Amino acid sequence: MACILFVDDDPDTLETMTRAVQIFGHQAVIASNGQEALVKAARTPPDLIFIDMRLPDISGHELISQLNSLKEIKNVPICM
Repeated sequence: MACILFVDDDPDTLETMTRAVQIFGHQAVIASNGQEALVKAARTPPDLIFIDMRLPDISGHELISQLNSLKEIKNVPICM
C-alpha cells in the first residue's frame, strides 16, 4: 500500500483523488495549502506527491523546492 499526498485547495478535487486511490488500497493524505503539505510530508514521508500549481499560500513550484530541501522527501516523485 502506497501513501500518496495530494495538495490542492479545492475540496472536491481532494475528495475525488482520495476516493480514487482508496479503491486501489492506497492511503491518501491531503493538504489544502503548502504549509500543511510541508508539515504532513515531514511527519510521514509519502511515496508519491501530487501538487496543484496554484495554492493559496505558495506556488506549486515553490512548494516543490521546499519539499526537495527536506532530506526525507528528496527522492519522492512529485507530479504537478
